[in-house]
Amino acid sequence: MEQQYLSLVRDYNTTQKRYDETLESLMDARSAVEMEQLQRGKTFTVMDPANYPEKETAPNRGLIIFIGLIAALGISIIFATIADFTDTAINTVDELLAAVPAPVLGLIPVIETRGDVKMRRVRKAIQYMLLVATGVAIAVYFIMVF
Repeated sequence: MEQQYLSLVRDYNTTQKRYDETLESLMDARSAVEMEQLQRGKTFTVMDPANYPEKETAPNRGLIIFIGLIAALGISIIFATIADFTDTAINTVDELLAAVPAPVLGLIPVIETRGDVKMRRVRKAIQYMLLVATGVAIAVYFIMVF
């Protein structure tokens, strides 16, 4: 009798386990159906495809270049002015007389070597090239804008 009881308890436990698994599968299936029904309401369809713009709207590269040139010119003028006002070097006789009450006994003349003359010409050429490049950049800007 005890063996029959143990067999029945074992069968009951096995059947209960199968019932729980089946119930869990049923719950999973119901939740999957609910999710599918919720997603049906969220599907989107494209009614009219996107149109590409005919003309570029942003960024306006010409304006950005022009503003950059103007900003660079303004900043360089500001720095040059600051450098000039903070320069404490004495370059002329008048500046020396204003700084020191004693009379000037003598001057040392500027001696320019060939290297100095060549360097001055190179600097002048670079200045002219930068001036031409700035003019070309401004012309390109106006061509692009208008």
